[in-house]
Order: sequence, then C-alpha cells, then structure tokens
Amino acid sequence: DKTVVLGGMDPDVIRKILMDHLPQFRYCYQKVLDKSNKEFSGRVNLNFVIGASGHVTKAGVLASTVPREVKNCVVNVLRGIPFPEPMGGGRVEVTQPLNFYPQLK
Repeated sequence: DKTVVLGGMDPDVIRKILMDHLPQFRYCYQKVLDKSNKEFSGRVNLNFVIGASGHVTKAGVLASTVPREVKNCVVNVLRGIPFPEPMGGGRVEVTQPLNFYPQLK
C-alpha cells in the first residue's frame, strides 16, 4: 500500500502525518463497528490535495469498502489535518489507502 504523491512533498512526511492521525481515522471505523451487529473490515482509498498553505483543499475517496458513515468521517478527519507547505508552493495531490480491521481482543 504505497503513498502516491504528485508535487513537492516527501511521501514519507505525508505518511507519517497520516499515521499520527490514525487514532482519529480508527475512531471513525470503531464507532460504526461498535453499533454494527457483525464485524467488518474494509479499506478507504484517500485522494486529497494539499494546497500551497499546507491545508487540505480537496478531500475525497477514490474507492472504499466500508459503510458511508465511516468514509464520511474519515474525509472529515482528513480535512482538518495540517500539512507542511509544499516545497516551491503549488499543490500536492496524494493517494493513500487506509485499511481497517477489528481489534483483536
């Protein structure tokens, strides 16, 4: 599952920032899982744009195999994540898969 980046930012930096926010992404999944009568795992393919200021200017999902509620929550978390300003200005487009699995008890 690799991070695909178009523009002036190190993919490792982006991945690290996303991983720092994993608890929030995980919460999106867990809260729906807790209400669900059966366990499910799934994947969300994030597709987003980081603007010149480091803010996420466009957040979306290319494909997902989780309920819409999880997907929408994940996109909202993504919108609020601050990134560094791209090198040389401009914008950065990122595609990053996230996988969700039930926690092993």
